[in-house]
Amino acid sequence: MLCFQQEVISRYASPAGVVVLVFGAAACLLAYRLMVRIGRLPQERRVLS
Repeated sequence: MLCFQQEVISRYASPAGVVVLVFGAAACLLAYRLMVRIGRLPQERRVLS
């Protein structure tokens, strides 16, 4: 597992690594919100109201 390797930990501890992590988290959040929006079912109109 890569998360336990010292070389990988030191790469993400640098300022550039933090930028990569923040950008990745933002991309995941954006993709999730887009997926939820695309997958939303249309609202049916109420007939007897």
